Amino acid sequence: MERTLASFGQQSVQTWRGSSTRLALLAVILFLVFDFAALALNFWLSLRIEEQAVHINLAGRQRMLTQRMVKTLLQLEQLEPGRQALGPIVDELADTFDLFDKTMTGFIDGGVTHDGLGREIKLSPLQSNRARALALGAQSLWQPYRGKVLDVIEGSGGSRELEEAVRLAERDNLHLLELMNSLTAELEAETRREARYIRSFQGLAFLLALFNFAVTIAIYLKRLHIVHQERDLIDKIINRIASGVLVVGPQNRIVRANEAMELLRRADEAMYWAKRNAEHIAFWSDVEPAHSAAR
Repeated sequence: MERTLASFGQQSVQTWRGSSTRLALLAVILFLVFDFAALALNFWLSLRIEEQAVHINLAGRQRMLTQRMVKTLLQLEQLEPGRQALGPIVDELADTFDLFDKTMTGFIDGGVTHDGLGREIKLSPLQSNRARALALGAQSLWQPYRGKVLDVIEGSGGSRELEEAVRLAERDNLHLLELMNSLTAELEAETRREARYIRSFQGLAFLLALFNFAVTIAIYLKRLHIVHQERDLIDKIINRIASGVLVVGPQNRIVRANEAMELLRRADEAMYWAKRNAEHIAFWSDVEPAHSAAR
């Protein structure tokens, strides 16, 4: 019965040891997964913030460009045709028109526009439904307005076309400005939402990493407890053996001895010292008579 229980206990220990090894390996793999996930989230968040910052900056610039186009159109209306002052104003209107039109196209379909320093930048389409709806609404207002402004820039239209462009600008300017304000606010809110989502995922990854660490420590402590149990079991087994048993480790060093061996060692030590004492007494017994005879 005792042998059966011992065999069953040994099988249970071996089974748990194999399971704990697999759990430890799984914990290491999960730790790496959580680390790579956190790094990937940080990388993705940095890219999204960079992209959204470009969209927010350009959407804010669109508000200024709508006002700038209205100003230049009103200036052209007030000046007489053929005056030299018309050239710089038309050039300013053309630059404003080009920036506004390319940016609106980029918001919807993607494309290339220029930043505030005149550098060419690639603009990706807006992704969220709300932002795209605002951009499409602005585009629908811009299309009829665009044709009239383009006629004024190319010089194909006379005073009638200029009057029509000014009329459309005065009619749609505030609505277009409102849509650009709403688009800017929506892009800012979308960036904040995405940042909150990423922080939530990062917090979850941190909690899972802590749980993974706790599981790893629990496995380590359990295996340490099993090692102590096995050592105690070995001590009990060798102590039940009537003969002396020595456990030798690396470099032939004695690491453990049973109780019988300890008794033998103490008995052998006692016999050694008894023999030494007897030899010492016999030596001095021989020396003292010889010393007395010499005197």
